Amino acid sequence: MINRKYLFTLLFVASTAITGCERIETFTQRAEGEVVTNQQTSTTNEGENGDEASGPDFGAEDPLRLNGHPWIGAINAPVTIVEFSDFECPYCSRGSERIHEVLEAYPTQVRVVFKQMPLPMHSHAHLAAQASLAAHAQGNDFFWQYHDLLFANRRAMERPDLERYAEQIGLNMAAFRAALDNETFKETVDADVAHASEMGIRGTPNFLVNGTGLRGARPLADFRTAIDAELEAAQALIDGGATVGEAFTARVS
Repeated sequence: MINRKYLFTLLFVASTAITGCERIETFTQRAEGEVVTNQQTSTTNEGENGDEASGPDFGAEDPLRLNGHPWIGAINAPVTIVEFSDFECPYCSRGSERIHEVLEAYPTQVRVVFKQMPLPMHSHAHLAAQASLAAHAQGNDFFWQYHDLLFANRRAMERPDLERYAEQIGLNMAAFRAALDNETFKETVDADVAHASEMGIRGTPNFLVNGTGLRGARPLADFRTAIDAELEAAQALIDGGATVGEAFTARVS
């Protein structure tokens, strides 16, 4: 089941360990004693519940609104990690590295979906998010190449930098520039941010492992614990006749 309230930052506030980026109002709440509760080229495998053309199966209801988003990993993996991230956040960069480690450790059992969450305090993050989706529009693999370049150069995200990275991976530059000029993907980015807010997510990076929340750039061991538990639960549903998408929906509902 999804824990509907997620929170993490990057300092120790009121003796609480914090491991990600967060809005300033949340620091204020904690300081005043208010407790708030509650990657590279994609590897895809064709199968009965999905194919490279149609994308992964997230269930008929698509409960986490993942269809059409960038994804990487095994297309029919029983475990889906949803990553909420900000390209200007240093802790998101670490989280991205952790995701690459996860994919190496679980090459056939995990797939990752990227959702945008540029924070207001990062002045270049929203345009970078739009640029990454302009890359994605030219191919899922292009997104992940561009994703890695953004995190490797998170201190250089002015418009000329974003265009330079696009040229570096061989994008159609006319289409890329037009997408930024016209803010083609602004609403898509804003929709991801709004969805995160609806779920109580306030900071980055944040991960959902099927229905299990992980906050911040956590150690690989923490991901392993969550993944292994979800693998057992999801596989039991699949063995009982559920499709990958049905098992995913059941785990996040």
